[in-house]
Amino acid sequence: MQRLEPEHLRAVHEERLRFARERIAVTNFSIYEDYRGVIHVHAEDSDHTGGTRAEVLAAAKKTRVRVVMFTDHRGPKAETWHGVRDGVLFIAGAEEETQLRFPNFDAARKPRPTGELRFLCHVEDRTNADTAGFDGMEICNRHTDAKLEPAMTAYVRAPRATRRDGAS
Repeated sequence: MQRLEPEHLRAVHEERLRFARERIAVTNFSIYEDYRGVIHVHAEDSDHTGGTRAEVLAAAKKTRVRVVMFTDHRGPKAETWHGVRDGVLFIAGAEEETQLRFPNFDAARKPRPTGELRFLCHVEDRTNADTAGFDGMEICNRHTDAKLEPAMTAYVRAPRATRRDGAS
């Protein structure tokens, strides 16, 4: 909760502005380009997120995220966005207990038997999980924060009028 105190938030904001002023852009001489992306995103399929695909797209554009990997529960679902929408690449996948799966789809949008990406997820619940067979691992997620810091979640969800600082 200390991180949400107005004095702390002001100090972080000032430090971010200082860093932005001092930042030196590095010229990319590589053939590769970096993209900002997120790999564990739910929308309409999840009770614990409460968002919509349109809201995810708006947030991605606002934060310059170029790749969003949806992880439907018991998915990927047919209605889950797949492909480029308004400049953002959406990849349809599934969350299954210990993993995030992103199938390799064919032209008819049917999952192929090989070539899927697999990420270990929710490692906060399994700190000694076996990583064999995975392509990557999520390090942290908002769900983890909500479980570890219930007071912060309550603060963020509280109506604006009940917060001490009036933040929205």
